[in-house]
Amino acid sequence: MNYSSLLRKFFTFVLIVVGFTSILSAQSTITVGKQPLAIIPVENTVHVFCNGDDMNFNNIYEPDSGDVAASWWILDAQTQTVLKHREFTDQYLPFPFRAGIGYDTLYVGAGNHVSTFNINTQEMIQDKAIIVPDSVGTIHAVSVQIEGDEHTAVAVMSCIKDYLTPGYIIAAANGFTYILPPTKIGPQQVVNYTNPNDSSDNAAILCEGSFGVENSFLQLNNGFTSTDILLGNGGNHIFYQGKDHDSMYVTVNGSHKVVIVDLKTQAIVKTISTGTTEYNGPRESVIIGKTLFVTTYNSDVREFNIETGAMTGILESKGKPEGLTVINGKLWVANAFIEKSYTVGNTIAVFDSPLAVEEYFTENKNIVFPNPARTSTSISTTFNGQVNIPVQIEVYSVSGAKLFSTTTFTGNNGEVNYSLPIQGNNLTSGTYFVRLSAANRVQTSRLTVVE
Repeated sequence: MNYSSLLRKFFTFVLIVVGFTSILSAQSTITVGKQPLAIIPVENTVHVFCNGDDMNFNNIYEPDSGDVAASWWILDAQTQTVLKHREFTDQYLPFPFRAGIGYDTLYVGAGNHVSTFNINTQEMIQDKAIIVPDSVGTIHAVSVQIEGDEHTAVAVMSCIKDYLTPGYIIAAANGFTYILPPTKIGPQQVVNYTNPNDSSDNAAILCEGSFGVENSFLQLNNGFTSTDILLGNGGNHIFYQGKDHDSMYVTVNGSHKVVIVDLKTQAIVKTISTGTTEYNGPRESVIIGKTLFVTTYNSDVREFNIETGAMTGILESKGKPEGLTVINGKLWVANAFIEKSYTVGNTIAVFDSPLAVEEYFTENKNIVFPNPARTSTSISTTFNGQVNIPVQIEVYSVSGAKLFSTTTFTGNNGEVNYSLPIQGNNLTSGTYFVRLSAANRVQTSRLTVVE
């Protein structure tokens, strides 16, 4: 959905009892703040948002009462070391935490307003950058969409007044706000996606529904009409890989399943049971290759074969995990609580993946020439509508080692042209993968080097 136009018009683990082996092996642990909820990669950094510890659950930071403030940690994506962090002493974070990032700005919702922060310095830009009317309730989640030739950052907010009545989606940019028609009950997350049928920009709205009731919906909205897909009880998280992908994975906590929605037919094509029960349900999910990874409050991460729906492994994150993401083929998991308890945790578990690199680099494109190459090769592609923005160019070996990295910028039409030297970059004869990433879009290609 083009909101601006609306505004302007889991070590290796063998489970002997069941008899399967995890496909993930080594694990490292990073200590961060109390109760990490979300992990968001931004270029070469990883941003971890922690909710601290509100001892008396009054949503007020009171250090004399033993409270621990919410915090924001920035880590180096390669070394996994902490670069910097800041505390939020004026608020706790919405749970689950859904923040928006646009360009170099972080958008965080609290109550009836959105605060903005510089993504690099962590300094506040504006406390109440956006204020929503009291009539639509409080802000539960924020996402950001970049649109148009002017690169307008549109903040999209899901607002909940209660879990009995419909909620609202509000889009805001350049001082203007637009309130969309009411959604189903409890809009929890909004994800912008590309309709594979006509390449139009649309919005997927996940509505949690009422507590314990089978009335959670995924609403696929094109700005004028909405296809409403009944999910079950307690929709919690949407995972969408981006443009050129036709599936959306929705974690439904109360119903203990992950629903796969075909965006072409706008219908459920598969339901994967997570095997969890009661309050130990699934939280969030991601995809690596053909494997679905799901965090659960059973104190584990479960992996499933997407095609068969069969569980193929269980990963021990040494905690009760919430958010997760994939960074350079590795699975990063946020342990919101200590395992088998609701005592707040403070670790991020990182699992190395021996999956073939090509399973990670799924968006193969012919963007390098000549190929095979000897002394150099030219990288040429286009990121449509992305003018003068940074593009990270990386070269990986088939074992997953990063051998080269640099940053360039798109041109006036979103074009990228870069001459990659072969000699001097440890690129001996063999097969490599070239990966370009810009504005959350990724393009990759296999590169063969010959002598």
